[in-house]
Amino acid sequence: MYCNDSIIISGVHCGDIVSVFADTVGQCKKGYQKPYVQGCKIFLGNGIVRMERKHLYAKNLKPVGVAIEMTATVSGCPVIGPDCLSSNLALLQNLPSILCGHVLNPLQNEIILDMCAAPGNKTSHLAMLMGDQGVIIALDKTESKVKNIVKRCQQFSLHSVHTFVCDSTRSVKKISQPCDSEEQQKLVLQGPPFIQESFDRILLDAPCSALGQRPQLANRITVNQLKSYPLLQRKLFHSAVSLLKCGGTLIYSTCTVTHEENEGLVLWALKHFPNLDLVPAVPVLGGPGLKGSGLTEEQRQCVQKFGPPLVGSDCDIDTIGFFIACFRKKSTVDVT
Repeated sequence: MYCNDSIIISGVHCGDIVSVFADTVGQCKKGYQKPYVQGCKIFLGNGIVRMERKHLYAKNLKPVGVAIEMTATVSGCPVIGPDCLSSNLALLQNLPSILCGHVLNPLQNEIILDMCAAPGNKTSHLAMLMGDQGVIIALDKTESKVKNIVKRCQQFSLHSVHTFVCDSTRSVKKISQPCDSEEQQKLVLQGPPFIQESFDRILLDAPCSALGQRPQLANRITVNQLKSYPLLQRKLFHSAVSLLKCGGTLIYSTCTVTHEENEGLVLWALKHFPNLDLVPAVPVLGGPGLKGSGLTEEQRQCVQKFGPPLVGSDCDIDTIGFFIACFRKKSTVDVT
């Protein structure tokens, strides 16, 4: 546990072995001296104390580091901290997040758009898959998050990524402007808004309710918040379709498990965009879409859904909840 997450009672000293609990209702206040016995707690594991109260709560202190070194956790998963891997040699990601890049399958010298790119992990992975040859435009509406994308790309010495602060729902120019590929690349590098059909491939890793993330000890999301996400996702999808070239590939992904944000979005997209085809999201590591979701059996097999594992399922695909759908924009001529 990092120091900014820790509550350590009086009488505990460095080297002591302690049990670690999570307060799921937010009633355990910073600086508590006595054991917290009321409220709801979840046991997380055991560890060794590396910082005492005086290291955490003294005035004018801004403590950094590890307060409790976890030695045994309920999950049994090994702890991989920031010091375990060289920062410029490896990047940890969840399996479905890695899969997104391979399903998009960016090629060298293509023009790629990552519409909701923060924190930049998928963006940097796309650049690596392209051999850092081509153009990747990474957008986010929050300036501080865009700065983090820049840092991530600098960490791996990637030069093909170009970042802009932009609300992707407003990233499309209302006019189309036919031009050759060289001129198109120059226009894209000027930043948003972009002319229609500017990008060969687009990743829309959409803002979502994030109900698939784990560990998740408590969730206080409201019904109104849940209802707000599909509306935003549809606006972003509108922009994505406008910006995608004919014959281009669009990946839609979320880290949630709700029908409205996943299979429901696919149904809506196929109804409102007859120029889109739902195509198999390959390579396949996840399961099909939900039964009874409105998708045909063929469509269910096209998408990939990750979630809580069934009894006896392969531990190698025991991941966070995630959803991936792959669309191809039809051209006026057959595209193979």
